[in-house]
Amino acid sequence: MIIYLDIVIAINLIMNFAIFYITSKLLHTNIKIIKIIFGAAITTAIYILSIISESLLLAPPQIVLGFISLVIGLFIIFGKENFMRAFIYAHALAFLIGGMVTALLNYGILQNFSFILLIISTIACYIFIILFKRIKNQYFTLDIYEAGEKVTLKAFLDTGNMLTYNGIPVVIINKGHFKTNILVPYKTITEEGFLNAFIPEKVTINEREIQSVIAISEVALNEKGKFNALIGPALIK
Repeated sequence: MIIYLDIVIAINLIMNFAIFYITSKLLHTNIKIIKIIFGAAITTAIYILSIISESLLLAPPQIVLGFISLVIGLFIIFGKENFMRAFIYAHALAFLIGGMVTALLNYGILQNFSFILLIISTIACYIFIILFKRIKNQYFTLDIYEAGEKVTLKAFLDTGNMLTYNGIPVVIINKGHFKTNILVPYKTITEEGFLNAFIPEKVTINEREIQSVIAISEVALNEKGKFNALIGPALIK
């Protein structure tokens, strides 16, 4: 069987980019496209070198160097802090896309492996994952920086939280030691009133910086302690 190197390079580059890009979206990170392309290119280059080396009996099997290349690419793009989560997502995506490709071939929907098959499978997987993520409850890491301190909270995405203050989305957190200096009016079906609030020096959601007002809830947001902050859909891109 003849294998054309340029086709192998193109397929691997597209596949790696798709996996890294979808992973970055699932992790809600603000990573630039150029960095994802660079990581995908490095991963592809190492894998291609493994193919050449193995044919010359100069290196371990492709599966070993293929694994190493993916690890290096993930580390370049996501860094040490997000590496493990990115590692899990990337491998799950690789198996999911690979499984879809195999299914399409086995059921005769497409007769031969092609770029079209790869693109269709990748897009289908992305749509499936995004829909799944929107259906299930979503939790995020919320970091609040104020007065030289950093407080990390577990935030829940509440689609009903449309609260804003002067057009800025409001995050509601459990009562803490923050000093407040503004009042945010709110209105629900059963009551209306004001929440003590403040504008922090910096706020991030999953390491992505956002602009937000922090309001303090006098009652516990969740009795079971699963989360201690509420964010609205306006803060999730």
